Amino acid sequence: MTQKSPATQHTVDLVEQYENGVDTAVDLVAGHENDSLDPAEARRIRNKIDRVILPLLFSVYILQYLDKTTIGASSILGLITDNHLTADQFNILGSAFYIATSMFYNRTEIGQRIGWTIQCNGFAQIISGFLAYGIAHSSPTRKPAQWQLLLIVYTFLSLILGVLFWWMFPDNPVEARFLTKDEKIKAVERIQSNQIGIETKVWKHEQVIEAIRDPKTWLFFFLAAISNLQNGIGTQYSLIIQSFGFTTVQTTALNIPAGAAQIISTTLATLILRRFPNARGWIAIAFFVPSVLAVVLLMSLPWSNRLGLLCAYYVMCFGGAPSWAMIVGWVAITSSGHTKKLAVNAIFLVGYSLGQTLCTLFWRAQYKPRNYVPYSICLASYVCNFVLLFAIRWLLNKENQRRDALQAGNPVDRNGYVERSDSTGQRYLQKVDKGLLDMTDRQNLSFRYSL
Repeated sequence: MTQKSPATQHTVDLVEQYENGVDTAVDLVAGHENDSLDPAEARRIRNKIDRVILPLLFSVYILQYLDKTTIGASSILGLITDNHLTADQFNILGSAFYIATSMFYNRTEIGQRIGWTIQCNGFAQIISGFLAYGIAHSSPTRKPAQWQLLLIVYTFLSLILGVLFWWMFPDNPVEARFLTKDEKIKAVERIQSNQIGIETKVWKHEQVIEAIRDPKTWLFFFLAAISNLQNGIGTQYSLIIQSFGFTTVQTTALNIPAGAAQIISTTLATLILRRFPNARGWIAIAFFVPSVLAVVLLMSLPWSNRLGLLCAYYVMCFGGAPSWAMIVGWVAITSSGHTKKLAVNAIFLVGYSLGQTLCTLFWRAQYKPRNYVPYSICLASYVCNFVLLFAIRWLLNKENQRRDALQAGNPVDRNGYVERSDSTGQRYLQKVDKGLLDMTDRQNLSFRYSL
């Protein structure tokens, strides 16, 4: 076998272990391993990706959030009365959605773009508020009913966007039709510092086992579940505001500032992340603090203080969205190995869905109007969030320090090798970045966890 790249015994072990199921980008970047990427060119490609990917992500996220908040808006437009729902039956109508961007962006960009995407929750709430406000002025006896009309509008928009998303959104940079071959190569090179690869078509059971055995998988699972115990407010928000003593029309309009609060706070969080890219944990913790204070105010302010209660509700909306943006971005970049990433994200989504399901069950009729029990559960979940975020950051930082100590005495090669054949049939070793060998974060000692 001819070797076009030097190889040690460790290299041969890498070949034997990873030549099956390497990253889809390996062949694309072959021969370009030593190319230097001009920063201006990298920004140009990133901007080109942004122009296609971000509008699709933003549109999908707005519509999925509208779908969820439509239940809340419809609750005051006749959904409950027309369908003879009890408060408990209404509470089981919820949904969940998650989008990852780690195939297209580097670590800092992932956090920013997930933040921008989750910021769309705020825009969705503003749109929902204006639409509900307009529909609330229509005749309540008309057919279709007010709440049905709201659902019809969102269903039609979702159908159109679903077709566009299916047609335009690429599986990964290698298959992005809007990029030239040279741009695809540079798009892959641009994110190799992530050390998490692009995509692998081979399912690896050993990576699933590693994901299950990894403590941070379950810390993120419980963080997702517990963080979403507060999200019953997502379907209850209109009823909460109306319970302060506002009319139906007033309530639809008063939902709009809550969306603006989310936009402002998430923008602020992403700006802080851009300045301090290794501070996701601290940012998430900091933005949960206003939500804790808001819940305390909602439980303690006199019921006659409508303005104070309303402001407390807005403060609670201000805190939750940016913290969740940090958490989602954190999950996306703390695991490598394509199968392991899928397994970790699947477990995270199970926790997310569990929290979304349970969060609606404790908003019962007997707790209204003060909702002391639901708010107490929200308060307890915030405290648990602090503990879990501290634990995750401590665990990842400890592992980074261990790897730094190992590398100080024995530098780790960031490259590996895969076996290939040339045009004459001779075998040789192709040098590739370890991030393209589909190694997990535990196997790749060059991997460092973002904090």
